[in-house]
Amino acid sequence: RLSNFYAFGFDLSYNITTFHLKQDSAKKLPNTVLHDKEKLSSNNITLQLYNRFNFGKRGNHIGNYLDLGGYGEGAFSITHSTKDTDDRAKALGAKNTKTTNKGLKYITPFNYGLVARIGFGKVAVFGKYRLSDMFVSKYNYPELPRIVVGLEVGVINN
Repeated sequence: RLSNFYAFGFDLSYNITTFHLKQDSAKKLPNTVLHDKEKLSSNNITLQLYNRFNFGKRGNHIGNYLDLGGYGEGAFSITHSTKDTDDRAKALGAKNTKTTNKGLKYITPFNYGLVARIGFGKVAVFGKYRLSDMFVSKYNYPELPRIVVGLEVGVINN
């Protein structure tokens, strides 16, 4: 904290990012096979560096703030999951078939970008814009949305 209105800092956090893939004739990622449900998920360790602008009464607690900065994240346990209700599952007496693929070589394990966060005490709404590509270039996959919006809830007392 440099003043009542300005501080800079960093966050180290764990998060999960999930993309639900639309199933239509234009689908190319990771192949053209259509499923009832399909998603790409990654567990991430994220380091954020930020400039914090405080507003309103602050006192001896976090208060209200706006953070602007950048982030880098390492992805691990990246999965591609599908779910289908098909004749094969029904023949086995099952309701559906779930498939999970791990060790995906077409995903880059490190991402970086810009982040903005507006917080009210321990709760914050954030937006991240990924500058890096999510996929290894040799696979020529279309990029997933670069903007991620979410909610953060702090668990450590200040």
